[in-house]
Amino acid sequence: MDATFEQAHAEAQPSRSADKRVLKGLLHWLPLACLVLLAGWLAVGAFAVGSTNLYAYALRTWHERWADDSVTWLTRDNLQVAEQVSGSMLITGADVAFYQTLAAKQAEWRNFYQLVLASDTEDKPLVNQHNLQQAYAHYYEAIRLRPSWPDSYVAVARNRIQAGEPTDQWYPWLEQALAIAPSGLSSLMGAAELGLRFWPELSSDQRRQVSSALFTLVDYPAAMWMFNRQLVDAEARQRACALLQFSKHVAAKPFCK
Repeated sequence: MDATFEQAHAEAQPSRSADKRVLKGLLHWLPLACLVLLAGWLAVGAFAVGSTNLYAYALRTWHERWADDSVTWLTRDNLQVAEQVSGSMLITGADVAFYQTLAAKQAEWRNFYQLVLASDTEDKPLVNQHNLQQAYAHYYEAIRLRPSWPDSYVAVARNRIQAGEPTDQWYPWLEQALAIAPSGLSSLMGAAELGLRFWPELSSDQRRQVSSALFTLVDYPAAMWMFNRQLVDAEARQRACALLQFSKHVAAKPFCK
C-alpha cells in the first residue's frame, strides 16, 4: 500500500510542476493582457467620441451654410445627408446637451425646407407640427441633460412661437433663461429680441424685463453690434430705438442710425 502511494505521489510531481509553470506564465502575461484590453477599449471609445465630434462639426457647418444661403445650399440631397449625420451623431452622443440642440436645429431646418423650399410637401400644417414637436423634444432633452445652459431655454421659446403658442406659454422659457444667466449674452439677446417683437402682448413686468435686457446689451459695444445684426424685425427695431431715445441712453444714436 505504502509503495503504491509513494509511486503515485512521485508520478504526480512532474504534473504539478508543469501546472505551476503554466500558472506562473499566465500571471506573468496577465498585466500585459489587461493593458492591451484597456488600450483597445480606450481606442474604441476615442474613435466613437471622435466620430461624434466630426458628425457634430459637419452638421453645424451645414446649418451655418444654410443660414447664409438656403436657396443654394439647402437642397434635398444635402438635407438627406445631414439627416443621416444627425442620426449617427445621436447614436453615441444622445447624452450630450449640445448634440441634442444640433438635432433640434436639424429638425427645424427640415421644417423650413419642407414648408418653404420644397414644392411637393403635402399637408404642411401637419408637417410643421411634427417637425417642431420633434425639435422641441430634443431641446427639452438638452435642458434635462444640462439645466444650467440658458441657450436651450431661449431656443424652446423660439420653437414655441413657431408652433403658434400664446405669449403666456413661451415667455416663461425666457424668464427661466434670465433666471439662470441674468447677464448671459444668449439670455439677454433672446429676451430683448423676442420681447420687442411681441411687445404689445407682454405684461408690464415682462416689458420692464425686456427693457432691462436691452439696456444691458447696448452698454457693451460688442454685444450691441451683435444684437443690432440679429434684430431684423422692423417693428422690433423701432421699439428698441424708441426705448433708447426715451431713456436718453447714450447708445440711442449709434444703434438707431
